[in-house]
Amino acid sequence: MTVSLECVPATCWDIIFRHHLGLDSLRNLASVSKKLYDTAHAVGAFSRRNCELREHAIGVVSLQHLGTVAPAWPRVWFVIFVPSTGVLPPSIAPNCIGIFVKLHIARGSILRRQVDSVRNLLETTQIQKLRMDTVCKLGVEIADIAAAVRSAPAVRHVRFSGACVNTSNVALVADALQDAPALESLAITTATACNDFIMTLAPIVQRCMTLTELNLMGVGMDDVGAGLVSAMMYRNKTVRKVMLQCNEITVIGAGAFANVIRRNRTLRELHLGMNRINTQGAMELAHPLRVNNVLTTLTLEGNYIGGEASAAFAHALAQNSSLTVLRLSHNTIDGFAPVVQQNTSLRNLALANVRMSQSDIIDLAAVLTHNHTLTVLNLSENEMTRKAVVAISMALEQNTTLEELRLRRVGMDAVGATAIGQALKLNRALTSLDVGANDMGSAGALALAHAATQNPLLHTLWLDDIDMDDAVSETLDDALKTFRGYVHR
Repeated sequence: MTVSLECVPATCWDIIFRHHLGLDSLRNLASVSKKLYDTAHAVGAFSRRNCELREHAIGVVSLQHLGTVAPAWPRVWFVIFVPSTGVLPPSIAPNCIGIFVKLHIARGSILRRQVDSVRNLLETTQIQKLRMDTVCKLGVEIADIAAAVRSAPAVRHVRFSGACVNTSNVALVADALQDAPALESLAITTATACNDFIMTLAPIVQRCMTLTELNLMGVGMDDVGAGLVSAMMYRNKTVRKVMLQCNEITVIGAGAFANVIRRNRTLRELHLGMNRINTQGAMELAHPLRVNNVLTTLTLEGNYIGGEASAAFAHALAQNSSLTVLRLSHNTIDGFAPVVQQNTSLRNLALANVRMSQSDIIDLAAVLTHNHTLTVLNLSENEMTRKAVVAISMALEQNTTLEELRLRRVGMDAVGATAIGQALKLNRALTSLDVGANDMGSAGALALAHAATQNPLLHTLWLDDIDMDDAVSETLDDALKTFRGYVHR
């Protein structure tokens, strides 16, 4: 019987244990990890990339002793992770009951005899998150586990993926979860959802007064299903985030959600990426932004949106003061500079691979010179001439708010990279720069490396997938020795 524990501190530092460790080893590891934590806290280094221990381990015997050493980990969350070949522990030692926050059953098959173990874990521990990526042998098993959520006051987040929930058990699942006392987020993903399936979920949205997040990504939802979900949202006063990416929603479904944007005053995030929404659908979603001042995030990446939508967004966002995140990557968007110029709330704008014209890139760069709100801008995979890259570099010299810029795979040559490097020496806002997968060669990479060492705020630099010989690569490593941040190579 083997159970893995994933320890996730509040700082997003991941430590995963996957070896059989005795109690003494656990104590030693706890002591070491505490020292690492204290050191990281002292220098403010709390990213996954510079504080990470992986592929270590813990076994069931150690699981019973974990409660005696858990206090040595400050602010650490423990996750019971059951791999597809693993077995659930029949019980948790009393001194461990209060330290687990998540139960994750990986893809595989859960047998009927294990359902009682799941129910016991949910009802006797403080587990807050339940995730199941499993295929059940019996259709009612997931419903039984969902029923356990109803009697588990600590469970707030439930995610079923794969074939967990289907037409045979969705009614039982909905009936069990609608009265869950603390349920905040529900995710049912990668299932095949007919319209009756979606309608069956309506009681959860209507009756669960704690639900704030609904995730139905990749369930094959069409416009009828989108209409059903939008109807649930018209009068809902609790759900703040709806995720419907990777479905089959078209302009008709987009129109239904436009009415939600117009009428709902609770929804904060609407994610409709990777659907089949066209330019007209995007325009319909843009129009109600003129009167909605609560929605903060709208994502439409990977649809079929054309440049005509830019004018609609510019007109709407000139009157909008709430939208801070707009993602339109992987569409065909042009003429977007007026949107940035007229809006004063956007902080995160994604326009990767939208086939922007060179003139629009230069116009956008001119707007960035005086923009004081954008903090994240993604222009990757838009082909840029040297003139366009230089225009962006000139904007960086004067911009005082942009913190993250992505210019990945834009065709930047050594001259353009050198111009960006010169801007880095003057810029005092940028903390993350991605210029990977460009054609700058050794000269451009070295220019950026030297510039990065002279920028006190830059902490992340992407220089990966750039052609250079081994000798220059070593020179680049030497140049970056004094760089305080992290370099992706």
